[in-house]
Amino acid sequence: LTDEIDGMIHLSDISWEKTGEDAIQGFEKGQEIEAKIIDADIEKERISLGIKQLSEDNVSQALASLKKGDIVKVIVKDTDEKGVTVDVEGLTAYIKKADLSKEKSEQNPANYKEGDVLEAKITSVDKKNVKVGLSVKAMELDEEKKVLEEYSNQSSGSSLGDALGEALKKAN
Repeated sequence: LTDEIDGMIHLSDISWEKTGEDAIQGFEKGQEIEAKIIDADIEKERISLGIKQLSEDNVSQALASLKKGDIVKVIVKDTDEKGVTVDVEGLTAYIKKADLSKEKSEQNPANYKEGDVLEAKITSVDKKNVKVGLSVKAMELDEEKKVLEEYSNQSSGSSLGDALGEALKKAN
C-alpha cells in the first residue's frame, strides 16, 4: 500500500467468476491495482484487501436465479470432442457429449456451432465452485416421460406398446 504498509488479497477475494490459481493469472509482481480494504487488524498488523468487492457479484445473482430442474435456454460458445461450452445467464457451463441428446447419433459436439441456442435441464447448481450442470438428454427424457404419463391417463386399458407408439407420434 505504501513503502511501510503491506496488504494481502486472498485468492478468494480476487474474482467472483474465477477461483484459486485461475484468479491470479494476468497479475504480475509490482503491478499497480485497485482494491478495497476488507479488514484491518491493528494488533496483528494485517490489512486484508479485495479486488472483487469493487464490483457487483453478478455470479451469485445468476446462480441464485438458476434452480435444479429448471429448463433454460443456453447459447453455444465453443465445442470440443468431449462436449459443448455454453453461456447460461451470463455464466459459462459445459454440456458433456453424452448429455447433448438421448439419441447417440445426436451426441456429436461437431453438430453444434458458436451462437446456436439450445434448451437444457439444470441438473445441478454448485454455488461454492460456481458450476452449473446441464443436460439436453435429461430434458428430452422428462418430456418423453410426461407424454407417456398423459397418454396412459387418457387411455386406461391400453398396452404399453400402444402408449409408446402414441408417445413417439406426439414427440415427432
